[in-house]
Order: sequence, then structure tokens, then C-alpha cells
Amino acid sequence: MGLGLAGERGRTWRGVFAVALVGVLVLALKPGTATPELFPEADKVRHLAAFIVLWLIGARARVMPAWALALGLLGFGLGIELLQSFTPTRQASFADLLADAVGIGLGWLLHRREQALARVPHQVGELKPPAT
Repeated sequence: MGLGLAGERGRTWRGVFAVALVGVLVLALKPGTATPELFPEADKVRHLAAFIVLWLIGARARVMPAWALALGLLGFGLGIELLQSFTPTRQASFADLLADAVGIGLGWLLHRREQALARVPHQVGELKPPAT
């Protein structure tokens, strides 16, 4: 018996989510470069962006309820910081974890916005004129 289109999409998003988690982990633990940053807090922007993307993919994958996804991603961020403390070229940072948390929150807001827009009629013909 097949999963159906919805089941296949869910499985695909779960696979994408797993690959994204591994990718973020690898990037977070690879040795740093001597290349100067574009601006002083560029690292925080990367953390923020990574966790927005992780939230959006995780929400699409529907791997767990929103609150559990948020806690899981925050735990993932904490795990990254702990692992970085054991690497010679990286260091743990509370500011990075805070950027992860902000990224999770922004990802949640973007996902909520996406859900709200999905409920809005997409064709002009579906819109009814205002009552006069």
C-alpha cells in the first residue's frame, strides 16, 4: 500500500530536514577560516538564518508539534555550542545560542504567516466585493 501524495511529501520533507540538520552541524564544526568577516556580527546572522531555515523545513516535515520542534532546535543549538567548545578552532558562545533562539522565533512567525496566506483566496475571481 502506498503512502499517497501527502505521505510522500512528508517523507521528502523529513529527509530534507535530516540533511539540513547534518549540514548545519558540519558547517558549525568545521575549522574556521582566517578570512575576515564582512561585518563584526556576521556569525550571528548565519546562526539566525540557519535556524530560520531549520524551523521552516522542520515545520514542513511535521516531525513534531511546534513547541517540541522549538525545544528540539534549541537543544540542537546548545549541542552545537557544546561541541564547538571541544574544537581547537571554535568556541562556545551564548550569543550564538541567543541568535539560534531568535532564528527559531522568526522561523515560527514566518511559518505562521505562510499558513495564514495559504488560507487567503488566490484568484481575484474568488474575492467578493465589499458589501455597500
